[in-house]
Amino acid sequence: MAAVPFHEYPHRAELMQRAPEIMASVMQRASGKGKNWDSRTDIEAAIAIAQALADGQDIPGLQAAVLNNSHLLIYNIGSPWFSSSKVWLIEQFFIRIGRGPVACAMRDLDDLARAQGATTVVMATSLAANDTALGRLYAQHGYGAQSTQHIKEL
Repeated sequence: MAAVPFHEYPHRAELMQRAPEIMASVMQRASGKGKNWDSRTDIEAAIAIAQALADGQDIPGLQAAVLNNSHLLIYNIGSPWFSSSKVWLIEQFFIRIGRGPVACAMRDLDDLARAQGATTVVMATSLAANDTALGRLYAQHGYGAQSTQHIKEL
């Protein structure tokens, strides 16, 4: 199954009705692992952006797709500062929204990246309840850890 633009996904209305519950659960699980995302994340703003993407509105720099009818991906396309000739697909939010093998979603992700002209895909574990488990899952699909993030509240 190919990636479907989020605004064309037939179940987007039902998904967006569940968005507050989904986002609260994601934030709670991630924050329970010492990430403290609750204080850094405006859930209402995140839902508003997801709703705008679901409605087909243009959000500069952001795109969204449903992979394998099982995962929602919000991403941007860009070039790293050190190489203007390379194009990266950079995940901003990746979450399971339905049943289906994650391997198929990851295959759809690769196809989506190629269709966007990307030569590299960057996935993160920022909102994962278990960074190690998600990292292992990514590794099973060819990803390797390249860096860590250090965040300071001001």
